[in-house]
Amino acid sequence: MQEEPEKKRLDLYGETILRESRSPYHFEKMPEGQTVVEAYNPYCGDKYRLFLDVEEGVIRTIHFHGYGCAVSKASCSVLAQELEGKPLEEARQLIGGFVAAIRKEGMPSDEVALIVAPFLPAADYPGRETCAVLGWEALGRWLG
Repeated sequence: MQEEPEKKRLDLYGETILRESRSPYHFEKMPEGQTVVEAYNPYCGDKYRLFLDVEEGVIRTIHFHGYGCAVSKASCSVLAQELEGKPLEEARQLIGGFVAAIRKEGMPSDEVALIVAPFLPAADYPGRETCAVLGWEALGRWLG
């Protein structure tokens, strides 16, 4: 028996995704003096700019602005909340764990599991896993 479309939609767009996409954290443009990381998905058109203030190897603030689906916007919002105040090496580890969990490439640490849990249903929808990791992968590439 096939699942009803409304049930599947609710599975994908859980409470966290809906809340974070409607009222995203630090969703605003910032002055050009900051580091800017571009996140773009050519397949669906989601596009964000991440504005970072990094001092002495620590991410002080992250703001973001752009457009995309609820999953990508919510994911960028959570990224900004979770990585602010983190040393760059810790940010790299969290990003790697988040992306690996979404791509089903390993078991996340307890800390990453809490962050990634609302986005795991996206991995079951073709193309949506890319939305969930868009900002994370862009920032990971910038961090090297």
